[in-house]
Amino acid sequence: MEDPMQLIEYLTMKDIISEAGPDLLSKTDKHRRADLLAAVEKSSVLQDVVRRAYRHKKDRQMEGRQTRLKKSRLNDEVVEKNTNEDSEFFRNPDEEVKKKALASFIDHTGNTHSLQSSCVSCAREKFVDDLEGIYINQIPNPHLLTPVFRHHAQSLVHGMLLYIPAIIKAYNQQWGPICSDCLQDLHAKKIPLYSLANGLWIGDIPDELAILNLPELYVIKLYPQRKDGLPSELFTIIKHSDQEHLEQEREGYMIGDDDTDDEHNEIVAQAKWTMQYSDRHFRKDFHFMFQVFGVIQKCEKHLSAVRAKVMGTDESRINICLYIWGMTIMKNPPSLWITINPTDTHDPIAQVFAGEDIDLDNLNCNLGPDSSHRATIIANDPYAAAIFFHFIIQAILEELMGISVSKSKNGHIMRHKGIFGTVEGYIGTVEAQGRGTLHLHMLVWLQGAPTAVVMKNRLQSPEFRTKVANYIGANIHAHHAQNENLFVQYKFTSVVEDA
Repeated sequence: MEDPMQLIEYLTMKDIISEAGPDLLSKTDKHRRADLLAAVEKSSVLQDVVRRAYRHKKDRQMEGRQTRLKKSRLNDEVVEKNTNEDSEFFRNPDEEVKKKALASFIDHTGNTHSLQSSCVSCAREKFVDDLEGIYINQIPNPHLLTPVFRHHAQSLVHGMLLYIPAIIKAYNQQWGPICSDCLQDLHAKKIPLYSLANGLWIGDIPDELAILNLPELYVIKLYPQRKDGLPSELFTIIKHSDQEHLEQEREGYMIGDDDTDDEHNEIVAQAKWTMQYSDRHFRKDFHFMFQVFGVIQKCEKHLSAVRAKVMGTDESRINICLYIWGMTIMKNPPSLWITINPTDTHDPIAQVFAGEDIDLDNLNCNLGPDSSHRATIIANDPYAAAIFFHFIIQAILEELMGISVSKSKNGHIMRHKGIFGTVEGYIGTVEAQGRGTLHLHMLVWLQGAPTAVVMKNRLQSPEFRTKVANYIGANIHAHHAQNENLFVQYKFTSVVEDA
């Protein structure tokens, strides 16, 4: 006979109490598991209850497995019916669909969508799609843009602290672009988070400071000048220990070990603002960039929840694996594995983001900077390379693959047929190569993708194998300089014949 004290390890208190009914157990026995175990050990009646509860639980588990297996078989039958040679899965899109997708991609990467301008409120450089033109005297709730901290060098426009270089005179009125973030906050009667009036005004950088390197700037910060122009601390520096200087510097730039998620988010937000600041002096200062990222990493080291959002950490890899498993349960196994590696060094779009004047709609490959100059431009502005990467990936997803997320709060997913058919979803991770170039690894789920079992059965059919081979041959192939058509035809004909 089965030992009830061993069986009880597989049961919850709820299982035993439900089987025992209302009369066999006291309130004390129902309160703590230890008391329940002691009661079962003393009572043969309760031991029989445990045996019955164990048998009933095993029966329920068996019924559940059978139900899930039945549902899985029915699902496989439905999927198999929908993945025959007449289904949308792995069906080559019409040439008209591909031409339309390519035309949309070309438009997306032209002058209009790649144009950037500065917001008059926050001075951030944004794509024109995220900006709205407005007359300065029509800015809503202008009192919210009155500076929090006044400085004698500030120039106010209608009582507002604005980014003067972004203001244009049109029809005898002042006009300028404003970003959706600032405009939304102003309509909500809130001070825009990134506005210059919210303590982010820095003014023009004096030439004397613009030519200083990072150690020299540290000296200015640590040792303010006396009236005679000489830092008094330099004469008494011998009295300070290295530890004292480290602590003094830490107070100005570093954060404590007990900082919260809010402080981390504020640091990240400020870092993004500096990278987007219109005059670009922050993003071109490599010392500043590494210092900021060092502060962010120090904070993230203590925040496991934040580390899950940082590419390359163990937490982020675990998160991605969970997303993949969840998507596989919902949409069946992925259909495509794709790596996208845009060339940032020599792409004219990246040069435009770095500040070069290039007409993307009427591109002349023989004009513009030479190869060495292009590489130098990108090396001096890595932020432009990052913007280029995300710009190209977004264009590929939205125009070529036909999937995008709306900018509304609900984040509604929009789909249309692209070069691979209809994409149900994707999961990707961004990595950097040795020289810093970004690339994307991505799993793609196509509409109507079958389960692994159905896919295996369908591949036994010569018609389905031909369908898959034709899909691969038409959509996924490498550029071959010589005899490309013969190479592709031979390769995929062999796949069909050998399968």
